[in-house]
Amino acid sequence: MTTVEVVQKFWSLMQTNDFKSVGQVLSDDFVLEWPQSGERIRGRENYAAMNEVWDAWVPQGETPARATVEAKLAHPKYRVEIQLVAAAG
Repeated sequence: MTTVEVVQKFWSLMQTNDFKSVGQVLSDDFVLEWPQSGERIRGRENYAAMNEVWDAWVPQGETPARATVEAKLAHPKYRVEIQLVAAAG
């Protein structure tokens, strides 16, 4: 696959919300880095798990904005930190 084909396949799979299938276009040593907060998600399985939990939690059609954050006091066992902004009315 060319680079363009990999990127197109990635976004096509992301739109299905079948995040385990997204792993087929991620390398074995995939790492997602959010440099603004220094967060890392290591591996296809962790990437899929994070997105599956997010997708199950968010009501259909009411997806809030996602942003990366850093919480220096968070416990080292946590793999992902997510900040939410909610508005009512």
